[in-house]
Amino acid sequence: MLFPGKSTGSWLIDDLVGLGMPRTYKARHVEVGSECRLKVLPKTDSTLAAQKREVQALRTLHHEAIPGLLDYGVDTQRNLVWTAFAWFDAEPLEDQLLSGPMPWQDACALFRVLADAVSHIHSAGLLHRDLRPKNVLVTASGSTSPDAWLAGFDYAMTQQQLERLSHAPFGDLAYLAPEVLNDPTHHGSKADVYAFGCLMYEVLSAQPAFPAAAFGGERRDQAQRMLEWKTRSDVLDPGEDCPDWLRNMIAKCTEPYPPRRLPDIDALIGWLDGAEESWRRKPRPAAPAQRRAPPPVLLPTRPSLRPAGSLPRAEISRAPQPEIPTYDHTYATNAPATPIHVQYMIAAALGVMGALGFSALIILFIELQNGSI
Repeated sequence: MLFPGKSTGSWLIDDLVGLGMPRTYKARHVEVGSECRLKVLPKTDSTLAAQKREVQALRTLHHEAIPGLLDYGVDTQRNLVWTAFAWFDAEPLEDQLLSGPMPWQDACALFRVLADAVSHIHSAGLLHRDLRPKNVLVTASGSTSPDAWLAGFDYAMTQQQLERLSHAPFGDLAYLAPEVLNDPTHHGSKADVYAFGCLMYEVLSAQPAFPAAAFGGERRDQAQRMLEWKTRSDVLDPGEDCPDWLRNMIAKCTEPYPPRRLPDIDALIGWLDGAEESWRRKPRPAAPAQRRAPPPVLLPTRPSLRPAGSLPRAEISRAPQPEIPTYDHTYATNAPATPIHVQYMIAAALGVMGALGFSALIILFIELQNGSI
């Protein structure tokens, strides 16, 4: 289809990074030089419609785990449809699972990232409708708590858009909820919860729960047989190597009867967050230290010497004080105030008079003793 050194639109092909359908290339802008992840499909009515749905969806989504849309177009010369995303180095989760299941602790870290992306999609009023390992891109195997991106928005729609269609397109039968197999226009967010549960089961077991390749024939016949299979099946269980809470969570996601299924993807996030201490291998990055206020400046205890009147006099407004009751002590309050020097003279006179009276008493006592009186 395309080879290194060739260009399509404004993008020059550097390398092939993904085989299969669609093919994926690493490319760079011929003028700016910025790198992109280029998704290329043969031009057909269905791929043109899928590109339109994907572009409409990605224009409304802004999340770190969802690839950023850069450009899109049609190569009429080569009969190709191409879409350019901001470059990130990753490989399909489907390829990693060929080497075996993922440890459940690392799997939970992956589920937490993907669930947050799905929650963002639902909050924007969209339904992904094609959650499966092929549409999950992760960093190279061997890294703990891998970074992940959720791609594959070829079937993304709102519920209102689905209801206006008589025959809605749908993705892989292995991950579709039973109610979607019965009526593709009836999707709802709970169908994404079911597909997410199937994805989790496959990550922990390295095998799909309902391989669509088990059925042959026309796609409509395959869908009918898959519906019967899923309706009669029990909830999915990844096995005893996983803790009970994780097995119960996947069981609630893959309940065939929608009213008994987990209500939404946010409930799944709450379940993962509640058990985070058991699966989080790396501590979360510490929050940036808050800036503390500087220590208070100690003011001098001695007042600064300033010339009198150099500072403005502040007018202090005082609130009216409650009236305190007083008692009428007329003997104290009605007496005129006596000058201080008069008080001293009176005290001196009283002292002299007291001394004279005391002397007279002594002389009288002596005379009585001598018999003179």
